[in-house]
Amino acid sequence: MLFYKFIFIKIIQSIILGALILLSVLYIFSIIELLSQNYELTDTLVIGLINTIELLMTIPSILLLMSIILFWNNLKKTNELIIIRHYLSLKKIMLIYSLFILIFASLEINKNNLNSNIKNLKEIYLMDFTETEINEKVFFNFNNQELTISKLNGLNIKKKFIKKSYRQKTSYCYQYKLKYFH
Repeated sequence: MLFYKFIFIKIIQSIILGALILLSVLYIFSIIELLSQNYELTDTLVIGLINTIELLMTIPSILLLMSIILFWNNLKKTNELIIIRHYLSLKKIMLIYSLFILIFASLEINKNNLNSNIKNLKEIYLMDFTETEINEKVFFNFNNQELTISKLNGLNIKKKFIKKSYRQKTSYCYQYKLKYFH
């Protein structure tokens, strides 16, 4: 019974370690992506965390795969695998791990519901942000020989209000001169 408890604890440790590694890597990339937006620091951190959880819930099986790799690597590194394989067969170890496989399978089945809940949470958070924040947008429109630049200041999508708008048209043309050298 002690071996089963030991393996169970090692598996839980590997799942927690795998979740922390994946969350930290995805969180860093999410924050880097959000730095180009016009959010405050706390808003960037919260939205980055919501995006990270959303990404992790999109593919929960990657956490299972990473935890299996970390579990076997941890046991190999400490030579505990030889002792465990001496007392327990691989089938019994897989039987213990099947509990976690069932948990991750239920996450995989319910991932659409979880993602919709996380998206709703993100929309609610962003809705509060768009009520107070006024955005600015710049549009470029290229036609045959004309470039139109439109700039909207004080754009509030929730109230459907534009404070100022600028529009500038410029003509551009590219002339290529071919020179022949004889």
